[in-house]
Amino acid sequence: MRTKMYALLYFSFLFIILVLLLFVFDIFFVYLQADNFLVNLSREVSLRLQGCGLQGRTITLKR
Repeated sequence: MRTKMYALLYFSFLFIILVLLLFVFDIFFVYLQADNFLVNLSREVSLRLQGCGLQGRTITLKR
């Protein structure tokens, strides 16, 4: 009986750790996607401004 209880606690603990790791990985992946989007957006804006003979200094993001 105790062995089954310990096995259940062990697998519950492993499941919780797995869920937490997946959550952290998901946050990191979303951060990378946001960073990639902003880099690509900055490049596109820079190329368009250079095509017009202008130079931008800052980008303001609004909600």
